[in-house]
Amino acid sequence: MNWIEVPAADGDFYQIGDHPHGSVVREYYPSSVTGRLESCLVYLPPLWDASRPLPVLYLQHGWGENETGWIHQGRTNFIMDRLIAEKKCVPMLIVMCNGMVGVNGEYDTEAFPEVLVRDVIPFIEGKYPVKTDKWSRAMAGLSMGSGHTSVAVLTHPELFGYAGLFSGFLRRRRQAEQPHLKALDDPEAFAANYRVFFRAMGDQDPFFSDFEEDDAILASKGIRSVIRQVYAGKHEWQVWRKCLRDFLPLLFRD
Repeated sequence: MNWIEVPAADGDFYQIGDHPHGSVVREYYPSSVTGRLESCLVYLPPLWDASRPLPVLYLQHGWGENETGWIHQGRTNFIMDRLIAEKKCVPMLIVMCNGMVGVNGEYDTEAFPEVLVRDVIPFIEGKYPVKTDKWSRAMAGLSMGSGHTSVAVLTHPELFGYAGLFSGFLRRRRQAEQPHLKALDDPEAFAANYRVFFRAMGDQDPFFSDFEEDDAILASKGIRSVIRQVYAGKHEWQVWRKCLRDFLPLLFRD
């Protein structure tokens, strides 16, 4: 994929900046789901100290992309560096995986939540000094990655305390069965299980009707403990970067 960066007039928050910077490391982990080595990128914050365990955000890309999207186009590392320098964000590891994994010789856009739970989280927690309770573990994603987030977080409330759906789908697209939505049946349990459940989309996103349909589902279930945000823009990085900028400061606060 070829792309040209057109800086936004209000895009200072994702530029490099004159402050300490973290690093991005590539890792390879064995997957019991795909039967092969898979790749992920790990953001380590500035002045990272291996003796001090940090919380973790698992951050996923959209359809047709891979684990590099949130760095090369999303500027996640620069956004985080600036937020940390401005003391607006808790330092954390951010893990970005390839969500379009190969299963049985074909790309599978639905398998990643299982890969995450069975393979990625154990690998990260086995290699890096990170906190391992649910209140120190978050997941977010854009577009397809938001669907992965919904499935993983709503299926495993014992694992995740925070969720971010950017251009986000509460439901699995093109899937008849939606077993993860059973987590919405008890609004009190939902509010107790997730300290932050963040949904956001551009006002010109072609999937905005899906966003509104998900609004209706949440309302019908009596779910009110959800942050809903709308930005100017379409299904694009200028929206998703702002989603991340506004989501990160909400994480891992007591």
